[in-house]
Amino acid sequence: MLANVLVWRSTGIFLFSFILLAFAGGSAPLTITVMKESNPSNNLGTAVGFINGICYIGLAVIGNIAGSIMDRFSGGTLITSTAIIYSVEAYRAVIIFCLFLGLISFLLSFLVKETGNTKRMYTTPQ
Repeated sequence: MLANVLVWRSTGIFLFSFILLAFAGGSAPLTITVMKESNPSNNLGTAVGFINGICYIGLAVIGNIAGSIMDRFSGGTLITSTAIIYSVEAYRAVIIFCLFLGLISFLLSFLVKETGNTKRMYTTPQ
């Protein structure tokens, strides 16, 4: 964390990044709650483990797609001995891609059934 502040030389960018991270990370408890409420209690471990694995697979796939998008803007890249510096357009394209995925996620969230006042949609047999 301290290394980021030293590299950026500005705490404003660092704090803004932390706020974005907190906003994005705030959805994790919601997904686990949805999985707990929409699955039978004897399958909770499997359901939560499944959603956790899907998140990591999604991160790997989206990371590769973002890299491919950035590589398409190779005309404006600066290749040094230690790094590849992409153009602003490459980053803009990746951000638009992520915003598009966020919009799709938001729209799909309306398909999740509300459990209402009940504790779970499924009950375990007595």
